[in-house]
Amino acid sequence: MAKKEIRRVARQSATQPAKQIDPRWRRLRRALVQGFLLAAIYLGLVRLVLRSQGRSLWQDVFWTLIFFCFYTAFIYFWEQFLEARRRKKQQGSNLKR
Repeated sequence: MAKKEIRRVARQSATQPAKQIDPRWRRLRRALVQGFLLAAIYLGLVRLVLRSQGRSLWQDVFWTLIFFCFYTAFIYFWEQFLEARRRKKQQGSNLKR
């Protein structure tokens, strides 16, 4: 009987709804993570593959930070656009029914 109880509790805990996150924060978090990953890849490529004698580390970090800011903003607004488009499509399909 205890084994059945454990399985039932585990099953019920897996179906608990997760705490809802504001869509703006979810979009921002996703954009920041993607921006950070791409900025790290960019810095790695610039430092390891595209080596230059006349360029110092601070210059590479400076351009990486600019890249991070622009890319994060772009992804944030892109996700906002896609979410609005999905919402419009869903409302249009609900009206047809």
